[in-house]
Amino acid sequence: MDSPVVRYATALLDLAIEEKKVNEYKEAMKALLSAFKANPELGILLSSAFVAPSEKRATIDKLFATNDLPSLAPFIKVLVDRGRIRDFHDIAKSFIQVANAFLHIEEGVVYSTLPLTPEKIAEVEHAISLQSRTHVELTNEMDADLIGGIKVVIHDRIYDGSIANMLSSLQSQLLKGK
Repeated sequence: MDSPVVRYATALLDLAIEEKKVNEYKEAMKALLSAFKANPELGILLSSAFVAPSEKRATIDKLFATNDLPSLAPFIKVLVDRGRIRDFHDIAKSFIQVANAFLHIEEGVVYSTLPLTPEKIAEVEHAISLQSRTHVELTNEMDADLIGGIKVVIHDRIYDGSIANMLSSLQSQLLKGK
């Protein structure tokens, strides 16, 4: 599907490849997603018809004054100028997907009952990367339904190391032994 969202994401990927900074752009887009989520007024300002284009551009220039990614601020300005900043969330998500495909990275979620330390997440990423023979990046989310342990979901694959899964497996083995 060749939607405008995908075209913008692909265009940014082309710029990132040209600058040899795909990973840096990916991290910047993740940071921008967080910034827009934490500050919804920023999206409102940049998409408002009541704010002068020059004020929007000045805001973008201030936001990216210390940025070392030369195409990022102009890209955001294009989105604002063309009325596509309202699609930023979808464009950023799409960009992250195409950047991951380019970098041969699979993203997933590791579910746990308590927040995992970055070191523990790195251990899980390493173990799953070895097993799947691809680089894996995980984000941690809490799941109150887990009794303990962890569960990792990457696309359609599930690695279930939860206590509930272990108990279920034990129960099946015991029932087979009868």
